[in-house]
Amino acid sequence: MSEMKKERWSEDEVLGLPPGELDYFDRKGGAFLTDPDFLKKLAKALSAFANSGGGHLLLGVRNNGTIDGVPNIYKGRTSTREWLEQVIPMLLSYPLQDFRVHEVIPSTATFIPNGNVVIVIDVGDSMLAPHQDTFSKIYYHRSGGHSVPDPHLYLEILRGREKYPSKEIVCAWRDYVIHPLLSIAIGEQKYLEQKKWTWDRWNKIRSGIGLKELHYVSDRRAYSANKEQFLESCPEIQEAMDEHDKAVKVVGDRCEELVNAIKQSNHLLDIYLKATTSESLQALAVAYPDELGSYKTDEAILSRMFGSTEREKHLAILAEYIVNELEEFHSGNTTTPFWNTYRDKFLVAFKYPPISHYWAKADAAREELLRRLEILIGLLKKTLSELTRKHGVPVEVHKESTVFYGDPRLHY
Repeated sequence: MSEMKKERWSEDEVLGLPPGELDYFDRKGGAFLTDPDFLKKLAKALSAFANSGGGHLLLGVRNNGTIDGVPNIYKGRTSTREWLEQVIPMLLSYPLQDFRVHEVIPSTATFIPNGNVVIVIDVGDSMLAPHQDTFSKIYYHRSGGHSVPDPHLYLEILRGREKYPSKEIVCAWRDYVIHPLLSIAIGEQKYLEQKKWTWDRWNKIRSGIGLKELHYVSDRRAYSANKEQFLESCPEIQEAMDEHDKAVKVVGDRCEELVNAIKQSNHLLDIYLKATTSESLQALAVAYPDELGSYKTDEAILSRMFGSTEREKHLAILAEYIVNELEEFHSGNTTTPFWNTYRDKFLVAFKYPPISHYWAKADAAREELLRRLEILIGLLKKTLSELTRKHGVPVEVHKESTVFYGDPRLHY
Protein backbone atom coordinates (compact mmCIF):
# COMPACT_ATOMS: atom_id res chain seq x y z
CA MET A 1 0.00 0.00 0.00
CA SER A 2 1.41 3.38 -0.93
CA GLU A 3 1.35 6.30 1.48
CA MET A 4 0.42 8.41 -1.54
CA LYS A 5 -3.16 7.21 -1.25
CA LYS A 6 -5.30 9.16 1.20
CA GLU A 7 -8.68 8.39 2.68
CA ARG A 8 -9.99 11.90 1.91
CA TRP A 9 -8.89 15.28 0.59
CA SER A 10 -9.99 18.68 1.89
CA GLU A 11 -9.84 21.98 0.03
CA ASP A 12 -7.34 23.29 2.59
CA GLU A 13 -5.02 20.37 1.80
CA VAL A 14 -5.27 21.10 -1.92
CA LEU A 15 -4.50 24.79 -1.39
CA GLY A 16 -1.65 23.89 0.97
CA LEU A 17 0.37 22.02 -1.66
CA PRO A 18 3.68 23.69 -2.54
CA PRO A 19 3.87 25.97 -5.59
CA GLY A 20 4.89 24.55 -8.93
CA GLU A 21 4.60 20.92 -9.99
CA LEU A 22 6.68 18.28 -8.28
CA ASP A 23 7.25 14.64 -9.14
CA TYR A 24 4.57 13.49 -6.69
CA PHE A 25 1.72 15.75 -7.84
CA ASP A 26 0.39 17.56 -10.90
CA ARG A 27 -2.31 20.21 -11.33
CA LYS A 28 -4.75 20.41 -14.24
CA GLY A 29 -7.25 23.22 -14.69
CA GLY A 30 -10.93 22.66 -15.37
CA ALA A 31 -10.45 22.96 -19.13
CA PHE A 32 -8.48 19.69 -19.02
CA LEU A 33 -11.70 17.66 -19.05
CA THR A 34 -12.97 19.40 -22.20
CA ASP A 35 -9.75 18.77 -24.12
CA PRO A 36 -10.49 16.43 -27.09
CA ASP A 37 -7.39 14.44 -26.10
CA PHE A 38 -8.35 14.34 -22.42
CA LEU A 39 -8.23 10.54 -22.06
CA LYS A 40 -4.89 10.32 -23.88
CA LYS A 41 -3.34 12.98 -21.64
CA LEU A 42 -4.86 11.39 -18.55
CA ALA A 43 -3.40 8.01 -19.52
CA LYS A 44 0.04 9.59 -19.91
CA ALA A 45 -0.14 11.23 -16.47
CA LEU A 46 -1.37 8.07 -14.77
CA SER A 47 1.34 5.96 -16.41
CA ALA A 48 3.97 8.36 -15.13
CA PHE A 49 2.71 8.33 -11.55
CA ALA A 50 2.19 4.55 -11.47
CA ASN A 51 5.76 4.01 -12.71
CA SER A 52 7.26 6.52 -10.27
CA GLY A 53 6.10 5.32 -6.88
CA GLY A 54 2.71 7.03 -6.97
CA GLY A 55 1.38 10.56 -6.72
CA HIS A 56 -1.62 12.87 -6.91
CA LEU A 57 -3.31 14.30 -10.01
CA LEU A 58 -5.48 17.33 -9.22
CA LEU A 59 -8.31 18.18 -11.64
CA GLY A 60 -9.88 21.63 -11.38
CA VAL A 61 -6.79 23.43 -10.07
CA ARG A 62 -4.74 25.69 -12.34
CA ASN A 63 -0.94 25.60 -12.49
CA ASN A 64 -0.75 28.71 -10.28
CA GLY A 65 -2.72 26.91 -7.55
CA THR A 66 -6.03 28.74 -8.00
CA ILE A 67 -9.22 26.69 -8.20
CA ASP A 68 -11.60 26.73 -11.15
CA GLY A 69 -13.14 23.26 -10.66
CA VAL A 70 -14.59 20.70 -13.04
CA PRO A 71 -18.29 19.88 -13.64
CA ASN A 72 -19.81 17.69 -10.94
CA ILE A 73 -21.61 15.67 -13.63
CA TYR A 74 -19.65 14.44 -16.64
CA LYS A 75 -21.51 15.07 -19.90
CA GLY A 76 -24.92 14.71 -18.27
CA ARG A 77 -24.42 11.09 -17.27
CA THR A 78 -22.89 10.19 -13.92
CA SER A 79 -20.77 12.07 -11.43
CA THR A 80 -17.30 12.98 -12.64
CA ARG A 81 -15.72 11.00 -9.79
CA GLU A 82 -17.72 7.84 -10.58
CA TRP A 83 -17.04 8.15 -14.29
CA LEU A 84 -13.30 8.46 -13.68
CA GLU A 85 -13.34 5.40 -11.43
CA GLN A 86 -14.85 3.43 -14.31
CA VAL A 87 -12.48 4.56 -17.09
CA ILE A 88 -9.12 4.85 -15.30
CA PRO A 89 -8.22 1.14 -15.04
CA MET A 90 -8.41 0.63 -18.80
CA LEU A 91 -6.22 3.62 -19.69
CA LEU A 92 -3.10 1.63 -18.82
CA SER A 93 -1.67 -1.77 -19.55
CA TYR A 94 -1.46 -3.53 -17.13
CA PRO A 95 -4.84 -2.16 -16.00
CA LEU A 96 -4.33 0.23 -13.09
CA GLN A 97 -5.70 -1.12 -9.79
CA ASP A 98 -3.85 0.87 -7.15
CA PHE A 99 -5.73 4.20 -7.26
CA ARG A 100 -8.47 6.21 -5.56
CA VAL A 101 -10.60 9.05 -6.90
CA HIS A 102 -11.65 11.73 -4.40
CA GLU A 103 -14.14 14.56 -4.59
CA VAL A 104 -12.46 17.25 -2.49
CA ILE A 105 -14.33 18.32 0.65
CA PRO A 106 -14.98 22.10 0.32
CA SER A 107 -13.96 24.54 3.02
CA THR A 108 -16.58 26.69 4.77
CA ALA A 109 -15.42 29.71 2.73
CA THR A 110 -14.82 27.73 -0.44
CA PHE A 111 -13.14 28.86 -3.64
CA ILE A 112 -14.77 26.06 -5.64
CA PRO A 113 -17.32 27.56 -8.09
CA ASN A 114 -20.94 26.61 -7.51
CA GLY A 115 -21.88 23.44 -9.39
CA ASN A 116 -18.25 22.39 -9.78
CA VAL A 117 -15.98 20.08 -7.82
CA VAL A 118 -12.26 19.48 -7.44
CA ILE A 119 -11.09 15.93 -8.10
CA VAL A 120 -7.91 14.33 -6.78
CA ILE A 121 -6.73 11.03 -8.28
CA ASP A 122 -4.39 9.24 -5.90
CA VAL A 123 -2.12 6.73 -7.63
CA GLY A 124 -0.29 4.18 -5.49
CA ASP A 125 3.12 2.62 -5.92
CA SER A 126 1.71 -0.03 -8.25
CA MET A 127 2.93 -3.57 -7.84
CA LEU A 128 2.11 -4.16 -11.51
CA ALA A 129 4.47 -1.46 -12.81
CA PRO A 130 5.66 -0.69 -15.38
CA HIS A 131 2.36 0.51 -16.85
CA GLN A 132 2.04 1.41 -20.52
CA ASP A 133 -0.21 4.18 -21.86
CA THR A 134 -2.77 2.24 -23.95
CA PHE A 135 -3.05 5.07 -26.51
CA SER A 136 0.59 5.81 -27.30
CA LYS A 137 1.97 2.41 -26.18
CA ILE A 138 4.67 4.40 -24.31
CA TYR A 139 5.82 3.96 -20.73
CA TYR A 140 6.17 7.22 -18.78
CA HIS A 141 7.65 8.33 -15.47
CA ARG A 142 7.81 11.57 -13.49
CA SER A 143 10.91 13.73 -13.81
CA GLY A 144 11.26 17.40 -12.94
CA GLY A 145 7.51 17.71 -12.37
CA HIS A 146 6.66 16.38 -15.85
CA SER A 147 5.60 13.08 -17.41
CA VAL A 148 8.39 11.88 -19.69
CA PRO A 149 9.00 8.63 -21.64
CA ASP A 150 10.88 5.90 -19.80
CA PRO A 151 14.33 5.01 -21.14
CA HIS A 152 15.01 1.31 -21.59
CA LEU A 153 17.27 1.14 -18.52
CA TYR A 154 14.55 2.66 -16.31
CA LEU A 155 12.09 0.00 -17.46
CA GLU A 156 14.54 -2.79 -16.72
CA ILE A 157 15.19 -1.43 -13.23
CA LEU A 158 11.45 -1.07 -12.63
CA ARG A 159 10.72 -4.62 -13.75
CA GLY A 160 13.54 -6.09 -11.70
CA ARG A 161 13.07 -4.13 -8.49
CA GLU A 162 12.30 -5.84 -5.22
CA LYS A 163 8.71 -4.80 -4.67
CA TYR A 164 7.33 -3.85 -1.27
CA PRO A 165 5.46 -5.39 0.33
CA SER A 166 6.52 -8.85 -0.77
CA LYS A 167 4.15 -11.82 -0.78
CA GLU A 168 5.66 -12.99 2.48
CA ILE A 169 5.00 -9.64 4.12
CA VAL A 170 1.44 -9.53 2.78
CA CYS A 171 0.75 -13.01 4.20
CA ALA A 172 2.10 -11.92 7.59
CA TRP A 173 -0.10 -8.80 7.54
CA ARG A 174 -3.10 -10.87 6.51
CA ASP A 175 -2.64 -13.53 9.21
CA TYR A 176 -1.27 -11.55 12.15
CA VAL A 177 -2.82 -8.10 11.69
CA ILE A 178 -5.78 -7.75 9.33
CA HIS A 179 -7.74 -10.90 10.22
CA PRO A 180 -7.29 -10.44 14.00
CA LEU A 181 -8.38 -6.79 13.76
CA LEU A 182 -11.37 -7.77 11.64
CA SER A 183 -12.30 -10.45 14.16
CA ILE A 184 -12.36 -7.92 16.99
CA ALA A 185 -14.17 -5.23 14.97
CA ILE A 186 -16.86 -7.53 13.59
CA GLY A 187 -17.42 -9.04 17.05
CA GLU A 188 -17.91 -5.58 18.52
CA GLN A 189 -20.20 -4.60 15.66
CA LYS A 190 -22.52 -7.57 16.26
CA TYR A 191 -22.54 -6.87 19.99
CA LEU A 192 -23.44 -3.21 19.54
CA GLU A 193 -26.13 -3.92 16.95
CA GLN A 194 -27.97 -5.99 19.57
CA LYS A 195 -28.23 -2.87 21.76
CA LYS A 196 -27.16 -4.87 24.78
CA TRP A 197 -24.64 -3.68 27.34
CA THR A 198 -22.46 -5.88 29.50
CA TRP A 199 -21.26 -3.41 32.09
CA ASP A 200 -18.92 -4.90 34.68
CA ARG A 201 -17.33 -2.77 37.40
CA TRP A 202 -14.43 -5.23 37.69
CA ASN A 203 -13.72 -4.94 33.97
CA LYS A 204 -13.59 -1.17 34.46
CA ILE A 205 -10.77 -1.69 36.97
CA ARG A 206 -8.91 -4.16 34.74
CA SER A 207 -9.21 -2.59 31.29
CA GLY A 208 -10.45 0.94 31.95
CA ILE A 209 -13.53 0.43 29.77
CA GLY A 210 -16.13 -1.36 31.89
CA LEU A 211 -17.83 -3.03 28.93
CA LYS A 212 -16.64 -6.59 28.44
CA GLU A 213 -17.06 -6.78 24.66
CA LEU A 214 -15.24 -3.54 23.77
CA HIS A 215 -11.48 -3.25 23.25
CA TYR A 216 -8.88 -0.60 22.52
CA VAL A 217 -7.17 -1.60 19.27
CA SER A 218 -4.53 1.16 19.13
CA ASP A 219 -2.63 0.34 22.31
CA ARG A 220 0.90 0.81 21.00
CA ARG A 221 2.36 -1.04 23.97
CA ALA A 222 0.93 -4.24 22.46
CA TYR A 223 2.11 -3.58 18.89
CA SER A 224 4.05 -6.34 17.20
CA ALA A 225 6.62 -5.64 14.49
CA ASN A 226 4.11 -6.85 11.86
CA LYS A 227 1.44 -4.51 13.13
CA GLU A 228 3.77 -1.52 13.25
CA GLN A 229 4.97 -2.23 9.71
CA PHE A 230 1.43 -2.63 8.41
CA LEU A 231 0.15 0.58 10.00
CA GLU A 232 3.15 2.57 8.77
CA SER A 233 2.13 1.51 5.26
CA CYS A 234 -1.60 2.12 5.89
CA PRO A 235 -1.86 5.34 7.93
CA GLU A 236 -5.56 5.68 7.10
CA ILE A 237 -6.21 2.45 9.04
CA GLN A 238 -4.19 3.72 11.99
CA GLU A 239 -6.32 6.86 11.93
CA ALA A 240 -9.53 4.79 11.84
CA MET A 241 -8.27 2.69 14.76
CA ASP A 242 -7.52 5.82 16.80
CA GLU A 243 -11.00 7.18 16.09
CA HIS A 244 -12.49 3.82 17.07
CA ASP A 245 -10.68 3.89 20.40
CA LYS A 246 -11.87 7.43 21.12
CA ALA A 247 -15.43 6.26 20.46
CA VAL A 248 -14.93 3.21 22.71
CA LYS A 249 -13.86 5.48 25.57
CA VAL A 250 -16.92 7.67 25.08
CA VAL A 251 -19.23 4.64 25.19
CA GLY A 252 -17.54 3.44 28.38
CA ASP A 253 -17.77 6.89 29.96
CA ARG A 254 -21.45 7.30 29.05
CA CYS A 255 -22.30 3.87 30.46
CA GLU A 256 -20.43 4.65 33.65
CA GLU A 257 -22.41 7.90 33.96
CA LEU A 258 -25.59 5.89 33.45
CA VAL A 259 -24.62 3.35 36.12
CA ASN A 260 -23.77 6.08 38.62
CA ALA A 261 -26.98 7.99 37.88
CA ILE A 262 -29.06 4.86 38.49
CA LYS A 263 -27.11 3.92 41.60
CA GLN A 264 -27.70 7.37 43.12
CA SER A 265 -31.31 7.78 42.01
CA ASN A 266 -34.29 7.99 44.32
CA HIS A 267 -36.08 5.55 42.00
CA LEU A 268 -33.65 2.77 42.83
CA LEU A 269 -33.60 3.54 46.52
CA ASP A 270 -37.40 3.67 46.82
CA ILE A 271 -37.90 0.28 45.14
CA TYR A 272 -35.00 -1.21 47.08
CA LEU A 273 -36.33 -0.04 50.45
CA LYS A 274 -39.77 -1.50 49.75
CA ALA A 275 -38.21 -4.78 48.59
CA THR A 276 -35.98 -5.12 51.66
CA THR A 277 -38.48 -4.65 54.46
CA SER A 278 -38.56 -7.53 56.90
CA GLU A 279 -41.93 -8.59 55.54
CA SER A 280 -40.66 -8.63 51.93
CA LEU A 281 -37.48 -10.54 52.76
CA GLN A 282 -39.32 -13.19 54.76
CA ALA A 283 -41.77 -13.57 51.87
CA LEU A 284 -38.83 -14.21 49.54
CA ALA A 285 -37.54 -16.92 51.89
CA VAL A 286 -40.92 -18.64 51.72
CA ALA A 287 -41.15 -18.29 47.92
CA TYR A 288 -37.60 -19.64 47.38
CA PRO A 289 -37.12 -22.31 50.05
CA ASP A 290 -34.23 -24.05 48.25
CA GLU A 291 -32.22 -20.84 48.01
CA LEU A 292 -33.24 -19.01 51.21
CA GLY A 293 -35.15 -21.47 53.41
CA SER A 294 -32.27 -22.01 55.81
CA TYR A 295 -31.66 -18.26 56.36
CA LYS A 296 -33.87 -16.93 59.13
CA THR A 297 -32.85 -13.33 59.79
CA ASP A 298 -33.19 -10.40 57.39
CA GLU A 299 -29.44 -9.78 57.52
CA ALA A 300 -28.69 -13.40 56.67
CA ILE A 301 -31.08 -13.35 53.71
CA LEU A 302 -29.53 -10.15 52.32
CA SER A 303 -26.02 -11.46 52.84
CA ARG A 304 -26.89 -14.67 51.05
CA MET A 305 -28.36 -12.84 48.05
CA PHE A 306 -25.82 -10.01 47.69
CA GLY A 307 -22.74 -11.35 49.46
CA SER A 308 -22.89 -8.42 51.84
CA THR A 309 -25.24 -6.57 54.18
CA GLU A 310 -24.06 -3.14 52.93
CA ARG A 311 -26.73 -1.17 51.12
CA GLU A 312 -24.25 0.60 48.80
CA LYS A 313 -22.99 -2.71 47.44
CA HIS A 314 -26.54 -3.90 46.88
CA LEU A 315 -27.40 -0.73 44.94
CA ALA A 316 -24.22 -1.05 42.84
CA ILE A 317 -25.10 -4.61 41.87
CA LEU A 318 -28.67 -3.66 40.99
CA ALA A 319 -27.50 -0.67 38.94
CA GLU A 320 -25.38 -3.00 36.81
CA TYR A 321 -28.28 -5.40 36.35
CA ILE A 322 -30.50 -2.51 35.22
CA VAL A 323 -27.97 -1.07 32.78
CA ASN A 324 -27.49 -4.51 31.25
CA GLU A 325 -31.28 -5.05 31.20
CA LEU A 326 -30.70 -8.57 32.41
CA GLU A 327 -33.34 -11.24 31.88
CA GLU A 328 -34.67 -13.30 34.78
CA PHE A 329 -32.11 -15.67 36.27
CA HIS A 330 -32.85 -19.38 36.01
CA SER A 331 -30.25 -20.72 38.42
CA GLY A 332 -26.69 -20.33 39.59
CA ASN A 333 -27.06 -16.75 40.87
CA THR A 334 -27.59 -15.97 44.54
CA THR A 335 -29.61 -12.85 43.69
CA THR A 336 -32.14 -14.90 41.67
CA PRO A 337 -34.98 -14.56 44.24
CA PHE A 338 -34.57 -10.81 44.58
CA TRP A 339 -33.95 -9.95 40.90
CA ASN A 340 -36.62 -12.21 39.45
CA THR A 341 -39.22 -10.88 41.88
CA TYR A 342 -38.58 -7.15 41.37
CA ARG A 343 -36.92 -7.02 37.94
CA ASP A 344 -39.85 -5.47 36.07
CA LYS A 345 -40.29 -2.72 38.65
CA PHE A 346 -36.61 -1.84 38.46
CA LEU A 347 -36.47 -1.75 34.66
CA VAL A 348 -39.70 0.17 34.05
CA ALA A 349 -38.85 2.88 36.56
CA PHE A 350 -35.70 3.81 34.68
CA LYS A 351 -37.31 4.47 31.30
CA TYR A 352 -38.38 7.91 32.54
CA PRO A 353 -36.47 11.16 33.26
CA PRO A 354 -33.94 11.89 34.52
CA ILE A 355 -32.41 8.44 33.93
CA SER A 356 -33.80 8.26 30.38
CA HIS A 357 -31.53 11.21 29.52
CA TYR A 358 -28.48 9.14 30.45
CA TRP A 359 -29.82 6.18 28.47
CA ALA A 360 -30.11 8.42 25.39
CA LYS A 361 -26.54 9.69 25.74
CA ALA A 362 -25.18 6.17 26.07
CA ASP A 363 -27.17 5.01 23.06
CA ALA A 364 -25.92 7.93 20.96
CA ALA A 365 -22.35 6.97 21.87
CA ARG A 366 -23.10 3.40 20.84
CA GLU A 367 -24.35 4.60 17.43
CA GLU A 368 -21.22 6.68 16.89
CA LEU A 369 -19.01 3.71 17.74
CA LEU A 370 -20.97 1.59 15.27
CA ARG A 371 -20.28 4.21 12.60
CA ARG A 372 -16.56 4.15 13.41
CA LEU A 373 -16.56 0.36 13.29
CA GLU A 374 -18.16 0.38 9.84
CA ILE A 375 -15.39 2.68 8.61
CA LEU A 376 -12.64 0.54 10.15
CA ILE A 377 -14.11 -2.74 8.88
CA GLY A 378 -14.56 -1.27 5.39
CA LEU A 379 -10.94 -0.09 5.27
CA LEU A 380 -9.60 -3.41 6.53
CA LYS A 381 -11.64 -5.41 4.01
CA LYS A 382 -10.70 -3.10 1.15
CA THR A 383 -7.01 -3.23 2.06
CA LEU A 384 -7.11 -7.01 2.39
CA SER A 385 -8.76 -7.30 -1.02
CA GLU A 386 -6.25 -4.96 -2.67
CA LEU A 387 -3.20 -6.63 -1.16
CA THR A 388 -4.26 -10.21 -1.85
CA ARG A 389 -5.37 -9.45 -5.41
CA LYS A 390 -2.14 -7.64 -6.29
CA HIS A 391 0.11 -10.29 -4.80
CA GLY A 392 -1.83 -13.36 -5.82
CA VAL A 393 -2.36 -14.72 -2.31
CA PRO A 394 -5.65 -16.07 -0.89
CA VAL A 395 -7.81 -13.83 1.28
CA GLU A 396 -8.06 -16.61 3.85
CA VAL A 397 -5.87 -19.58 4.74
CA HIS A 398 -7.36 -22.93 5.71
CA LYS A 399 -7.67 -23.15 9.48
CA GLU A 400 -5.35 -26.11 9.81
CA SER A 401 -2.48 -24.27 8.13
CA THR A 402 -2.87 -21.00 10.00
CA VAL A 403 -0.84 -20.40 13.10
CA PHE A 404 -2.71 -17.53 14.74
CA TYR A 405 -6.08 -19.17 15.26
CA GLY A 406 -7.49 -19.13 18.74
CA ASP A 407 -8.06 -15.76 20.37
CA PRO A 408 -6.81 -13.37 17.65
CA ARG A 409 -6.18 -10.57 20.14
CA LEU A 410 -3.19 -12.51 21.44
CA HIS A 411 -1.32 -12.46 18.16
CA TYR A 412 -1.10 -8.96 16.74
